[in-house]
Amino acid sequence: MSRTPTLAVQLAEYAVQNKIADEPAFAWWVPYTLKKKARIVSKIKSKYWDKTHKYGVKLPKTVRQALAVDEKNGNSLWRDANINKEMKKK
Repeated sequence: MSRTPTLAVQLAEYAVQNKIADEPAFAWWVPYTLKKKARIVSKIKSKYWDKTHKYGVKLPKTVRQALAVDEKNGNSLWRDANINKEMKKK
């Protein structure tokens, strides 16, 4: 259930914007989800900051940290994997 709560919030907002929140498929959970939106989002954010390592590898939280890890390890894995990938999106 890693991304499910944030996707639920996005879907609920979409349903409201497109005026389909009253449909039976949405009516039972959209009001609840929007009411609990702040709690759901803050919980996801706190889990994001709690996770510092994955499979024994330190996870940088900023670009500056990623570049520092690359410099420390003498490679450009974080730059190649994430930073260049993000730059290509824009």
